[in-house]
Amino acid sequence: MPLELAFCPQDGKISGNFFLSLDFRHPGRVELRLLKRIVNCVDSHNVQRLELEVRCDIELIKHNIFSWQTLTFLNLWVYPGHASEKTLFPKSISLPALTTLYLGSFAFCASDNNARAEPFSAFNRLNTLVLRQCGVRDTQTLCISSATLVNFRVHSHSYNFYEIEFCTPNLVSFTFIGEPYQKLSGSSIAYVKHINIDARVLTLQKEPPQFLLNWLLELAYTKSLSVTASTLQVLSLNDNLLKMKLPSL
Repeated sequence: MPLELAFCPQDGKISGNFFLSLDFRHPGRVELRLLKRIVNCVDSHNVQRLELEVRCDIELIKHNIFSWQTLTFLNLWVYPGHASEKTLFPKSISLPALTTLYLGSFAFCASDNNARAEPFSAFNRLNTLVLRQCGVRDTQTLCISSATLVNFRVHSHSYNFYEIEFCTPNLVSFTFIGEPYQKLSGSSIAYVKHINIDARVLTLQKEPPQFLLNWLLELAYTKSLSVTASTLQVLSLNDNLLKMKLPSL
């Protein structure tokens, strides 16, 4: 069960400005007492970079994880039980220094008095966002709302339909890897400069080719579009492809 703690000042002392990185990954289930030790380590050493990939219930320490003032980089992939289960993303977050966020296996719920999930609007410095096998709960819309976001990547390898609404005026790059069951919307998506799509389908279903075609129709002003051979194969499953004029091609 490796725990990597990266701080090696020669005098053995840790100053308040010293960069600290903690990386913990374990394929089996992790006991709560060990998680609390990790939390205490982050609290006591002002960790700036945390990578945590575990199978456990983080409900009891979730408040700690999402309220660290010094974190600039967070990679968090947590399975509450079975690998297909998702952990609910908290509605109350305080990570003022965070610039890079990787999330795996989380579900986003609608905000209070809001029909859509808008989990990232409180991140005032967020530059890079990566979602891996995430989804929504009790809503069909995930709003990516951020004035500072530059890079956004989605990995989705299962049937998981929901709408991704882009409220990202400064977004430069969007990458999608997996099965395209999501609808893209919002005026910001049309102006993303660089689009990368690696689409795949495991079964011959009509939804992914149609969703993918609709994506290309939304990309009116993109400067570069990169697609893989598998993406072209998915597009070829749509009978209307040759009849349509795509602004991004």
